[in-house]
Amino acid sequence: MIIASALIMNLSNNEPAPTEHVKGVSQEQKVEEPEQTQEENQQEAVKEPQEVAAKETEQAVAATNETPVIEEAESADLTPKGGPVNPDEVMDSATPDRTNEPFDFMYILNHPQEFKDAASKGRLLGVNAAIGDSYDTVVARNGEPTGYGMYEGAFLYTLGKDYYLSYPGEKQGEVLSVNVKRQSPTVKLEQVIDVFGEPYYFYNALEDRFYLLYRSGDFVITMGFEGLNKRKEEESITSIDVSKVDLGSFVTSIEIHPAKYYPPRPEQEIEYISDNETLDFDEKWFALAKDKTLNLFEIDDVQHTSVEKMLQFRLFVEEDTTEEEAKEMIHTFLTELTSASEEDLQPIDERLWDHYKYSVDVFRKENGKYTIFLQSHGFKGNMGDCKTIMNPHGYPEPNWS
Repeated sequence: MIIASALIMNLSNNEPAPTEHVKGVSQEQKVEEPEQTQEENQQEAVKEPQEVAAKETEQAVAATNETPVIEEAESADLTPKGGPVNPDEVMDSATPDRTNEPFDFMYILNHPQEFKDAASKGRLLGVNAAIGDSYDTVVARNGEPTGYGMYEGAFLYTLGKDYYLSYPGEKQGEVLSVNVKRQSPTVKLEQVIDVFGEPYYFYNALEDRFYLLYRSGDFVITMGFEGLNKRKEEESITSIDVSKVDLGSFVTSIEIHPAKYYPPRPEQEIEYISDNETLDFDEKWFALAKDKTLNLFEIDDVQHTSVEKMLQFRLFVEEDTTEEEAKEMIHTFLTELTSASEEDLQPIDERLWDHYKYSVDVFRKENGKYTIFLQSHGFKGNMGDCKTIMNPHGYPEPNWS
């Protein structure tokens, strides 16, 4: 386990986020600039007055664009409340090089500075629309949206293949948020932290979903992630407090909102679960499940062949066993295995199937030899954005082949 204190991190150009407490996360390396030679200094001194003046102007503008330091508040509601954004507070978004192309999370991770620059202007990297842009402006740049919907009172319109924008009115008003449609699980939380530093975490009770948050100037980036994450149980159902974060969680969505709807929060004490941290399988659970299954059915033997990430089991049955009988044997065995593990794991708030997937193969005797007759497998109880269907008896529903 890794214990760390998390603050809302700022993605401004001048404040790189720390990552030193996260195992496996590399530090940013500072590269010393070589000193100028005497000849180069002389060349610098004879620059045209216009170039020097332009450089001074550029430096002055950059100074005024520094992200202001926001004092931490004792408490705040992180749920966005909606409402139009003052367009005077947002820089006009320039057309990016990768205009509305299909979303690629690895591109963001490989171009973090571009991502930060775009976010500080209220725009997701690669999207030709920014918070504060009017509906008509977005349509003039990108054409009419191909789809629309509503969510929590906001009107949603598609942009390209993978994005949608929210507005306060139907085909009117200014962009409230820029969103990426939910993605297949490919990028893990630890990869995001490795690039951008430790974020702030919160739980959205309405969606039953965990989010991370980064600040970038007047805007915030939120990312939804799926894994073995937990919120503080003593809090109410509307709690936004997170107690345990799984570094192996998959990040499946990303959004940008005005920061004024997400006031700063105080420090968090977060317990991190390492990506390679797996629950130890206790062989006594298998022994109990095996004994009960052998007592209920005419089964020659039950074997446990592997425990590496996937629990693999084999059932050896008589030649007159039907497919329906074999399925009933598998269901009984998995039910007993789940029940045996729960007695030990419930006190520590763990589940066997959050850590392991499984396969159960049935071998039927034919002409004195056992041959494969029925195969089944189940995914882990939480596979990123791909929700596993859980059997009423507590184990992942089998897939048959």
